[in-house]
Amino acid sequence: MRLRSLFLDIASSRERLRDAVIAEQSVSCDAIGASLGYQSEATREMADSIARWFNVDHVSLTSMGSTANIYVIMTYICREYPGSPVLCAANCHMSWINAAANLGIPLRFVPAGMAREFEAVIPPGPDEFSKALKKESDAAAVVITTPTYEGLHVDVASIVKKVRDVRSDVLIVVDNAWGWKRGNPVNEGADIAIRSTHKMEGALMGASVLLANTRRIDKDLLVECGNACYSTSQSCIVLMSIGETYWLWARHEAALERAFIEYSQALKNSLRELGFQIFEGVHEHHISHIDPRKVTIKLPKGVIGYKLSEILQQRYRLIPEKAGIATITLIVTARTLNSPPEKIADAIARGVEDVERMSVPEIEIPLSLNKWETLKAMEAHQAVRCASRVVDFDHSAGLISASVVVPYPPGIPSIIPGQRITQDIIRYLHVLHGIGGHVVAADPSLSKIRVVEEHNSD
Repeated sequence: MRLRSLFLDIASSRERLRDAVIAEQSVSCDAIGASLGYQSEATREMADSIARWFNVDHVSLTSMGSTANIYVIMTYICREYPGSPVLCAANCHMSWINAAANLGIPLRFVPAGMAREFEAVIPPGPDEFSKALKKESDAAAVVITTPTYEGLHVDVASIVKKVRDVRSDVLIVVDNAWGWKRGNPVNEGADIAIRSTHKMEGALMGASVLLANTRRIDKDLLVECGNACYSTSQSCIVLMSIGETYWLWARHEAALERAFIEYSQALKNSLRELGFQIFEGVHEHHISHIDPRKVTIKLPKGVIGYKLSEILQQRYRLIPEKAGIATITLIVTARTLNSPPEKIADAIARGVEDVERMSVPEIEIPLSLNKWETLKAMEAHQAVRCASRVVDFDHSAGLISASVVVPYPPGIPSIIPGQRITQDIIRYLHVLHGIGGHVVAADPSLSKIRVVEEHNSD
């Protein structure tokens, strides 16, 4: 790897970011230009350069995270296909549910699988999407989520082919938040994809891009939807970091990829030598590969991933991207390269020795979205518009949720609006919370939950 050249480029990037910091103010009045509409000045130049690098027709930049781009896409669907449902992979992020509920879009879910030993969700493949689209023939769009938190990549091209065989006009969207490198789902036939540039590619927190092939979509309407969702005063620093990040990747993609993969392989080898089991993917025909930069580790019996994650952060300044009941997932980033892989592996081994063993009840991770047709009492967008009340979470079984409850990460909801709450889900969430799992909810302590006010006809 030509490290000297790379480090010189990084130094140059820092110079430009320093200038952006000095000038930081509302983008609408800064010389960097606006990120709304068809963009202006430096922002437009960045977007055009990134579009050329990705080989796509259109790029939008935002400092508001992938959630903002999800709202742009769902607003587009709401305006272009009013009242039509959207088919989402059941491993979708909670932002898709929130956007659909807020914008009045009915949701249907394409079932996902689970590699239970490693707590890894397996995204649905072409056959599952084809079957779902035949059932929901009026669907406006399908939403694929790939890669997963654990790095499973689906073969997007095969899904696109199957979906187009059923309906050639359906919109195909890919949540590629965890993607990295030049290859992207739009090049594989998708119409729109989003990517969180801060996750795997190195931009500042909140950086995200929307990539589009405009041959199948109304570009003017997509831009108008961006105007409706993006702030007029985005962060100049974060926007500049997007341009700088892709400038570095354009110049050094091969070297960066090689450095990350070689380090990741060395880390996995060190962990195996210490007796750890590493997630190597699943043997499913629609899974094309597993991201080599993701390292998911199965922990010894009694070691809780959430507790180990706390120890690694507090004692070793090592931050797992995701913790589970019996696993942790690490990402090899530029910062990771500063430490020898043997040192990282040793820190994990010492953390395992330090953590207090706990007995956890036998529970299955519920893929609630797989059961939507059974648990659905009303559409999510209807539930958030009904009269509601707050009740004790422990006494909510059988009631209709008016809110979202999500173990995070990975951000796949256990409860969504319109869903009948079950005792199994209540128990699962309490167990998770009790062993240190993080839950995103209006009441993260899981004491209360908002439910639909139901009126008995008698």
